Amino acid sequence: CVGLRNPHCKHWCIKKGAKLTFKDSVLITMGIAKEDVLALALACGGPVAAAGICGALSSRAIKGWYQKLRKPRWTPPNWLFAPVWTVLYTGQGVASWLVWKNKDGERRLPLALYGVQLLLNLAWQPLFFNLKRPDVALVDSTAMLGMAAAATVKMAQSTPDHKAAIAGLMSPYIGWVGYATALNYRIWKDNPNAHKIAADEPAPPKTA
Repeated sequence: CVGLRNPHCKHWCIKKGAKLTFKDSVLITMGIAKEDVLALALACGGPVAAAGICGALSSRAIKGWYQKLRKPRWTPPNWLFAPVWTVLYTGQGVASWLVWKNKDGERRLPLALYGVQLLLNLAWQPLFFNLKRPDVALVDSTAMLGMAAAATVKMAQSTPDHKAAIAGLMSPYIGWVGYATALNYRIWKDNPNAHKIAADEPAPPKTA
């Protein structure tokens, strides 16, 4: 193989005397094949983009109906959700990519569990905001939490060389989903008629 980026070779090939860019040096040092770069971008960018679309479709309810719900004082500000979820989606995307690129391990079940929990995650916003059903969203969030935990265990088991990395990447996500599930439960409990609340009603004070 000749040249740094020979299209007929899936590996990085260094021609004698060739100058490497910083990006190429990083990829070579990490042992990432050229074909894996696109997969990593899709694994991280896909969930972020899908969640962004769901968020855009829910923006009207977030700015109107959601503001009228009774919420506990430990509810985070609205601006915090987007950056937190972006970081968490990216982290779990890297974890799924590590499982995908490990062709010697069992990938089918771990990635299936990961995919199911991701679909449950993406379904939460429409259920909670667009349908105005915190009760149904709570069921979804609880199932998501269980599936995320199961996916993490199977993903780590299938990739022994990256077991610690996968646990480290997925643990913050599981923790945040647990927190979000607790918040969902509290909002459902404090707003039994949430689906009947009009967007033009005055906002109630936060509870303890």
